[in-house]
Amino acid sequence: MEKIEQYDPEVEEWPQYVERLEQFFKANGIVGEANADKRRSTFLTVVGPAPYKLLRSLLAPTRPDEKTFEQLADTLASHYSPAPSEVVQRFKFNTRTRSTGESVTTFTAELRRLAELCNYGDKLNEMLRDRIVCGVNNEAIQKKLLAERDLTYDRAIAIAQGSELADRNMREIRKPQSNSLLIKQEPVHKIQARDQGAKSRPAPKSQSRKTLLGRPPATDVEARITSKMIADFEDNFVDAAERKDTLQESVGNGRKQPKEIKTVAGEAEVDYEEPLNAVNSPNGHIPSLKVQVLLDECEATMKLDMEASRSIMSERVFKCLWPMRKLQPTNLKLQTYSKQSLVVLGLVHVKVEYNGQIAQLPLVVVQGDGPSLFGRD
Repeated sequence: MEKIEQYDPEVEEWPQYVERLEQFFKANGIVGEANADKRRSTFLTVVGPAPYKLLRSLLAPTRPDEKTFEQLADTLASHYSPAPSEVVQRFKFNTRTRSTGESVTTFTAELRRLAELCNYGDKLNEMLRDRIVCGVNNEAIQKKLLAERDLTYDRAIAIAQGSELADRNMREIRKPQSNSLLIKQEPVHKIQARDQGAKSRPAPKSQSRKTLLGRPPATDVEARITSKMIADFEDNFVDAAERKDTLQESVGNGRKQPKEIKTVAGEAEVDYEEPLNAVNSPNGHIPSLKVQVLLDECEATMKLDMEASRSIMSERVFKCLWPMRKLQPTNLKLQTYSKQSLVVLGLVHVKVEYNGQIAQLPLVVVQGDGPSLFGRD
């Protein structure tokens, strides 16, 4: 067989190298007491100059060729791979959660690696099962796991992997088959009242979807996502405006005007009760559009606010979605439209998925439990 490569502590751990070296000996017939000297000589030849130099220092004044292969391997193990603290290893295991974009298979493999030195014994599969449930970092998968009676480790793996695969397949199915969602420079049509006798509602100034964003889209993906959101927004704006005109007419007839109007169309909801970050318009309130999106594979409800300069999320929602995630520090300062200062806690970059489209979003986390907003960024 070919010569085995030198040991590199940057590539692999010492126990793994020794295991591969033992397999190399077996493949080449260098086994048994009769081949003890040959096994030692082969080891000293292939291990590399840096480990050999370290051996000489650790064994001085004894020469490395006066020891057996097993003794030499143990000597280097005490340097490259000292016995870790069981408490520390268990802490690492019990605080490990699935990272953003990490597959369930990779996550479970990493858990097994961390559990190797935890000395769980017969409780290993039980501990792995519990860690998968607590650390999978996906609410939909967690619900399925917690709903399972007498959940085992193997069953937990099957459920988590199956859910992950189904979610990936659904996103593939929902991907658009053409470029029909690309932004087109077409004006917004005027809003007409239902009753020709009623006073027509003033229509917003004709403007393209590009100007509705406040800036050109940065990427084609962002253009597709924004175009879809604004198309839903326009449809609901027309419907809600017609309902509001009807109410205004009824108020003139002596009826009491309701506090709010809600119109539901698909996944979007439009209302006229002014939220915290609403702005005043010459034509009245601008309705807010709520959309269901995936943020780093976690479901979330966001409001589309085309006047907001930044996309924000409250501290309460952030901790619910990612309890172990850390925020990036930022010097950003924000105010509401009423000049009230917001306490900015930090910044996080997330992957946004909406109707099969994917983009990266810088999300500002603020103190409190206010609404989550999609801004112009």
